[in-house]
Amino acid sequence: MPRAQITLFLIVGFLILIVSAVLMSRRAPSPMQPQLSSLSAQVQPFVQDCLQKSLDEGVEYVANHGGYYHVYKALHSYEGRVPYYRVGSDVFIPQIGQVEQEIATYVGDAVWLCLDDFESFKGLGVRVEYENITVRVGIRDAEVGSRLVMPTRITKGSQEATIKDFLINMPSSLKRMYTVAAQVAQSPDSIPLTRFDDLLRSNAFRSDTLVDNDTVIYTIKDDKITYAFAAKYGWEQ
Repeated sequence: MPRAQITLFLIVGFLILIVSAVLMSRRAPSPMQPQLSSLSAQVQPFVQDCLQKSLDEGVEYVANHGGYYHVYKALHSYEGRVPYYRVGSDVFIPQIGQVEQEIATYVGDAVWLCLDDFESFKGLGVRVEYENITVRVGIRDAEVGSRLVMPTRITKGSQEATIKDFLINMPSSLKRMYTVAAQVAQSPDSIPLTRFDDLLRSNAFRSDTLVDNDTVIYTIKDDKITYAFAAKYGWEQ
């Protein structure tokens, strides 16, 4: 066999060995990776569960109070229970961004209580340190999502892991309920019942209404949440 051909075979074989070694090194986990995933796997599901529970509660509570965590923040409210979306000719519908912020405030309070400073992990020898909690909420057509920004450092002996944020998305009709409520509130002299029924049916919602003199308390419902608000029309007694 010619010497040049032998040299070529050697070069090709050497290159194959190098490529194989590089691929193996990329696929093989580093010694620290199992430790990191093990620590994260203990803490991350716990935080996710807290976030899920808090978001569920927050959406339900804020919807039931017309888009507010604290109804006193509304300019006008019916007996401090639900906000007025209309008083006479004036309309007071919160912007969707404000509703998102109200839910985020609720979730932040609820998550902090649920985490309980990670007391349940201390007996396992796991130390969890975290920075200030920031919660963001997004209301979309068929879901509500929340991002919990909480830089977290987890240590156990010589093992260490970090997590920056946590995400939850859940199906929800909140956006559609808000849209129906806004349409009702825009009607200057109470919405005709046929129109209201059409809005409900087209969204598969139910409703109860309570009339108290010139005030109507509206509720828009599905199987999970109830959206409530009031309108004061100034009818003659």
